[in-house]
Amino acid sequence: MYLVHELVWKLYVKNFRILAKYRSQGRIFTLYKEIRALSINEALEKFYSLLGSQKIKRLDIKIIKVDEISPTELKNRKLQKIALSKDPVLYVEE
Repeated sequence: MYLVHELVWKLYVKNFRILAKYRSQGRIFTLYKEIRALSINEALEKFYSLLGSQKIKRLDIKIIKVDEISPTELKNRKLQKIALSKDPVLYVEE
């Protein structure tokens, strides 16, 4: 008789601060964005998606630094409130 062990993965949402440069209309701009995601790859994909909605191509974006930060280090007050709450809930009114 074989015992099957099921692995239970707990997924924790992490906070990331992404620092990047991008080129637009012959000029170079620097920006940072705070994103909540499960992994660095998800955070970067969300970052690229946000900049893509502004018609900035992925080839024009250079990621300088990606840091995982604690909820108290978040500068965005709305994200900080969500990150520090015990049971964060997303409410969508239709």
